[in-house]
Amino acid sequence: MKETMEMMQVLRGMGADTYAGCKYMVLAESRDCPDLNAFYKLLFGLVDRERPLLIEMRGGNVV
Repeated sequence: MKETMEMMQVLRGMGADTYAGCKYMVLAESRDCPDLNAFYKLLFGLVDRERPLLIEMRGGNVV
């Protein structure tokens, strides 16, 4: 449990591009192990809820 919380803190602190790359790589590498893949999907799902949306508005247009 402690390790999971530490992983969540590290993931929360990553920049948007680093986070997206990490998420893609971890999920891709764990696809052959269903239990591990399910854990990572749950982990990233929880972190995604807490990360801010990365859509900026400038002059009414989505950037």
